[in-house]
Amino acid sequence: ALPIYTLFSGPGQEFVDWCYDMKKKSSVEIQDEVFTEHSRVVTLSTCTEDSASRYVVQGQAVKE
Repeated sequence: ALPIYTLFSGPGQEFVDWCYDMKKKSSVEIQDEVFTEHSRVVTLSTCTEDSASRYVVQGQAVKE
């Protein structure tokens, strides 16, 4: 499975590391985003038979 589809059993450093890894791999420049164990991240992905041509959008819920 691709790392973007990683599931976590609960909050922890592994999740925080994953968030920063996804940020680093982003094709869109992301400003100084801070991730914690309690960050809320949503992943949206297109579905195709060819996994090489999928589009993925990830976002973090923030309080205003």
